[in-house]
Amino acid sequence: MMLPLGLGGKLPRFPWITTVLSFVLAGYFVFDFNDLQKSEREIKTTITQSNVASNLYELFYEYCVLKKVSKDVCHEGAVQIGRSFYFQEFPQPKQKVKLTFKEASQLASTKAIFLKAWGRNSPVITQLSHFGSYQQAKNKLELQLKGIHKKYNFYSSKNRSLKALLLAQLKHSGVAHLIGNLIVLVFFGCYLEMRLEPTVFLMCYLLGGMVGIPGFVMLNPEGMSHVVGASANISAIIGAFFVVFYRFRMLVGFAFGYLKRFFLPVSIGVPLLFIISDAIGLSHEFDGLGGVAHSAHLWGVLIGIIVGFLEVQTSPLKWPFRNHQELDTVRALDKLLSLRTKAELAKEILSNNPDNFHAHRIVLFSSLAMQEEVDSLFVHNLWREHLPALMSLCVRTQSMEKLIGLLNNLPQGLNLPLVLVNTSRLVILEVADFLVDQGELSIGCLLYDTFIELYPNSPNTPLLRKTKQEIEVILLRQPKAEVRAV
Repeated sequence: MMLPLGLGGKLPRFPWITTVLSFVLAGYFVFDFNDLQKSEREIKTTITQSNVASNLYELFYEYCVLKKVSKDVCHEGAVQIGRSFYFQEFPQPKQKVKLTFKEASQLASTKAIFLKAWGRNSPVITQLSHFGSYQQAKNKLELQLKGIHKKYNFYSSKNRSLKALLLAQLKHSGVAHLIGNLIVLVFFGCYLEMRLEPTVFLMCYLLGGMVGIPGFVMLNPEGMSHVVGASANISAIIGAFFVVFYRFRMLVGFAFGYLKRFFLPVSIGVPLLFIISDAIGLSHEFDGLGGVAHSAHLWGVLIGIIVGFLEVQTSPLKWPFRNHQELDTVRALDKLLSLRTKAELAKEILSNNPDNFHAHRIVLFSSLAMQEEVDSLFVHNLWREHLPALMSLCVRTQSMEKLIGLLNNLPQGLNLPLVLVNTSRLVILEVADFLVDQGELSIGCLLYDTFIELYPNSPNTPLLRKTKQEIEVILLRQPKAEVRAV
């Protein structure tokens, strides 16, 4: 199971709005728990006594047999459909049916075609002999469920009051539903809250539910399900997060006996974990009871994407800053005079956002023009801490031009192989190749030297030795360049 864990790193302040929303959802669940159990029992009893499931069983069985599928296979499929939609038990054959792969595939395709036609009341279904009794039982059940929905203020196609819509965003179908929503709200909401204005954040959350839930009912006008949960609201948070933090990486936990954490680009992680799965699930929204309101989620995501797009267009905050507090902190970092103080503040910035290349660059450039007495070991450790991270970040974001001025002004006596000893081979090679392509032959040659010293047994080393010799010949023919100012 994959768990989204936000962006990782510390937050600049406490996420009050996200926390309050989480407590409101949890508190209402506790307050509403008795009514939830009573309504579930009442709905289940009403459905099982309605005989809609048995009529649906007969409807599918008749359809399946007409398609020349074996009776045992049809019975198995009819039982699956009846149980899935209407919680009713059906008599099993004396011997348990073991479907072959061919029979299982045939049943799956037959069910899919039937459910699609059934959801649309196509002539293929309405002409079956059992359709009349099924429709009569269904109409009676709809009237009974309408009364239950009004009694418990459930939002559905039969009860579209404003009060029911507001309460639907607070109600949840169970503990698992609540916990799942809270996890996503906390790990996405707290980072988005740091970026958006409080009113914009709340507007995004509320609009997600106010549009998403009616959107589901609008697309399922004949459905008998009621809609509960803050999933549409939280989907709006996810949509805004996706747009605002599109160039960032999100932290994902993979739970398989133990929790392993890794980073995924937001541009891949959010669609993979949420948007694509809901788009696929959209095809499974039928005129049944229970299940996931995928279309409500997608409406919420759409609202969030609109809010996120407006934020990106109107806000001066650009990547790699996560929020305005971080931008202010980096500006303060640039104005500090003490290199040691800068190093401490840069470490704090990077603990919040490891992708902030400005913190790396400011500290390293400051070490080249320092106006205080610091020992050479401190400067060397500073480069060993910041340069590998900055190079990796620039390679990942394809912004290696940011390294040119810095690498052309390395401190005298800096042991570059020792500085880059833990840097990826690929990173060193990509930066070196980029510098050579840009005509920065001296520093490119120095990085080739570093690679050769660190990885003498690499398959790339012989070719690099030859390339380095060719570059040295070119450099000998060139007049010495003037020293560049930092």
